[in-house]
Amino acid sequence: MKDKIELIGNSEIQHGKASNRIYLMKLGKDAGVELIDQLQRLAVDRGYGKIIAKVPETQENLLRKKGFIKEAAIPGYFMDDNTCLFMGHYLNPERARITDCNQLEAVLEKAESTKDQYMLTNIQKDMDIRELNCDDAEEMADVFDKVFVSYPFPVFDPNYIRKTMDGHIIYFGIAVEGKLAAIASCETDQENKSCEMTDFAVLPKYRGNAFAQVLLIKMEKEMKSMGYTTFYTIARAASFGMNATFSKMGYRYGGRLTNNTQIGGQIESMNVWHKKVI
Repeated sequence: MKDKIELIGNSEIQHGKASNRIYLMKLGKDAGVELIDQLQRLAVDRGYGKIIAKVPETQENLLRKKGFIKEAAIPGYFMDDNTCLFMGHYLNPERARITDCNQLEAVLEKAESTKDQYMLTNIQKDMDIRELNCDDAEEMADVFDKVFVSYPFPVFDPNYIRKTMDGHIIYFGIAVEGKLAAIASCETDQENKSCEMTDFAVLPKYRGNAFAQVLLIKMEKEMKSMGYTTFYTIARAASFGMNATFSKMGYRYGGRLTNNTQIGGQIESMNVWHKKVI
């Protein structure tokens, strides 16, 4: 069953058994302790193992009183320069236990050793790097299906892709000889001029060509031209390639979301990386 996105008041959440969690994606302006109580009741009723809340730093004390802990931070995310926090609450103690901690720390250390070391990649004549549109949705869904066993959002559905294009997500792709080889997206927060760089998918036959870096350079350029000033990503903690891509491009590590996201066929921990653009 797919996780679903819905509103509670003016706060946006995602929840379901796929990631076995509630994700408070956007806190409504008037939300307070009542919302947190409601989320905790929902988690108990559905048997979810975790709640992860993306909130302004001003809400940290409230959530700590409700049993949440800080897992990651994005400085200067909000227009008032307030820090964005990811705070986790574990209803199942086993969900908070990391069994591959040494491996994840090794990946992070190796990725951080590459910081600010990116090199420009040669663009081949048969490569087309561009913003994608609704006409590309069927092919995009096919690429996502070939890359991911599972994913936290229904990117295998062309209708979902088209719907998000009409909203706050801008997709970019690399086509080789007219066929999509790689995809990524900018999930924009227009109010705060912040942008999540996400949905990176490169077909297996094209890996090793730094396509993710090529897309990230393109995305940063476009988002900067539109006035966005904070970029971030939530990358699979076990993936050296994706963590290194962001480290090389000047992003800084902001923390780890433990056993957070259903992706690639299992629930994985995720690393947060962030970058401020002047």
